[in-house]
Amino acid sequence: MTPKNAIRIKNLCHLYDTPSRRFLAVVDELNIPMGSLTTLLGPSGSGKSTVLSRIGLLLALGNDVRSSVETFELAERTASGITIHDIADLLHQGRKGHSKIESLRRQLMGFFLQSGELIPTLTIKENVAMPLRLNGVSAREADARAGELLGFLLDVAVRNIPDKLALRCSGGEYQRIALARAVAHQPQILLVDEPTSSLDTPNKHRVFELMMKLVRDEDATVVMISHDVSMARAYSDFIVNFDASPDGWGDRLATKFRDCDGFGQPVSFEMNVGGQWLTSNADFQIGVSETEGKEHVA
Repeated sequence: MTPKNAIRIKNLCHLYDTPSRRFLAVVDELNIPMGSLTTLLGPSGSGKSTVLSRIGLLLALGNDVRSSVETFELAERTASGITIHDIADLLHQGRKGHSKIESLRRQLMGFFLQSGELIPTLTIKENVAMPLRLNGVSAREADARAGELLGFLLDVAVRNIPDKLALRCSGGEYQRIALARAVAHQPQILLVDEPTSSLDTPNKHRVFELMMKLVRDEDATVVMISHDVSMARAYSDFIVNFDASPDGWGDRLATKFRDCDGFGQPVSFEMNVGGQWLTSNADFQIGVSETEGKEHVA
């Protein structure tokens, strides 16, 4: 059976130490289907960015007292079919495994973080072309891809793309350029944190249309954090709703949170079926059943 989940996580735990309390964040099970757009919704501090950083391997993961994971797999489409990368196993392989993880992050995944992290002394086109050049793409091809993306996101003809440094961009320009850089190398898994917070409505739609084009035309898998419920419902295939924790800490992560004293409330999931949103609790699996091998709503 060909796997259909781009991301599969089971029993991922992380212990947070604070001056007043210890929190154990738990992802019981989270399956993200290939070729889908999943949005994480919820108030600030509810754990969305922590989950996204975990999926993107931006936070250290290791089987020790503070962090552990039973299953963590990423699927990659290759010329010969689907390759499953066992991240949990790579974490046990020391320097060799971590080197492989770095390679996967660079080639398989794309990241848009709220900070953007453009290189201020490079032009906007140089910033977008950079991940392509790092992956061995020729300067000519990288420049053409950068021009195509910037032309769409900035809504200008390619010949009219401003030749200016990233440090001279407005907030809205900066966001769109950072997104163009994140998708320039055509990642199979795209992780996006609040890509439209500085944009007006027409440009918000432009950003979402680009992400949907990646999903539709390139079979990419997009996992996005947003506070814009209406846009999420207009474009997403799946929604994961994060609850605010009682004391304001970001301590509830999909699919279930527990602290050292017991279990908290589960999050809820929604699935877009023919334009209708189906809602369930944490027992709802948005990915592919391990036992049945098919997409389902349990």
